Amino acid sequence: MTPPWGPRRRWHPAPADPAPAPASSGGYQEHTVTLPVTAASVTLARRTAQMAFTTFGVAPTAALLDAALLITTELAANAVRHATASGHLDLTLGLSGHELTIAVHDEDPTLPPWPPGSRYGAARRGLTVVADLVTGHGGRLDLQPDYAAPGKTVRATLPRTT
Repeated sequence: MTPPWGPRRRWHPAPADPAPAPASSGGYQEHTVTLPVTAASVTLARRTAQMAFTTFGVAPTAALLDAALLITTELAANAVRHATASGHLDLTLGLSGHELTIAVHDEDPTLPPWPPGSRYGAARRGLTVVADLVTGHGGRLDLQPDYAAPGKTVRATLPRTT
């Protein structure tokens, strides 16, 4: 079924380490949801992330989960605030034996200032918060423009320490 705000686009992150995940981790797990670019989607994105990561096996009290939820909230809020040319955003959540991934894709052609930092002022504070969280957990933050169509994906990857 196609959502009323347009066709669904999926971005499937590949695990950074191509080696198979340990048997105890259950392999690679992924969940993707398409949301309208509205303020209510920020809360829905956070709730979706909490349910998905808890289902994936990330402990509900883990510092990793807290960081992942804040990153999800900030990336969704940035898409809602700045991706005005996009009718929807795709939130992809992934977990492997080695890392946790949060990706937000929108179809707005405007790219944010990169790399994120305080020199861009309050207007881009959300990406600075995300960059600080990702760095503090030893992860990576990537911006991937779409080359075949307008849009981009902002992806945060955190090492799994559980």
